[in-house]
Amino acid sequence: WFVGPKIAEDFILGQSTKDIQIPDSPAEGVAIPMNVSQKIEADTLALDLEIEGLYPEENEFTLRMPNGEKLTIDVAGLFERGSKATALISLPKRMSLSGNWTLNIRDTQENDTIVLKSYSLRSPMAEQVACSR
Repeated sequence: WFVGPKIAEDFILGQSTKDIQIPDSPAEGVAIPMNVSQKIEADTLALDLEIEGLYPEENEFTLRMPNGEKLTIDVAGLFERGSKATALISLPKRMSLSGNWTLNIRDTQENDTIVLKSYSLRSPMAEQVACSR
């Protein structure tokens, strides 16, 4: 019998390599829904982003968790070396990742073009709740 947490490396909550145009300010932005049906627990997430356009750090990135709580993702300084960056997100506590998540991206500047080239929201070293014989 094995009962207890099973380690799973880099559990992917959502990802895409399809270009997504971020509407220019003052528009509401883009909401990207992700549904997690597996019983996974974690306390940290990683958001990998590739953004084309000027000043990607001037955009607002938020993550709505399944419980409705909204986290602001700090991207200040992440894009200094190019268009790809990873933001680490500390969750308020170790929690189930099961449910509906939404990544929101809003352009806060006018007269610029921002394109999300790819994203991946993942949980490094998530624990899968397992019970097997």
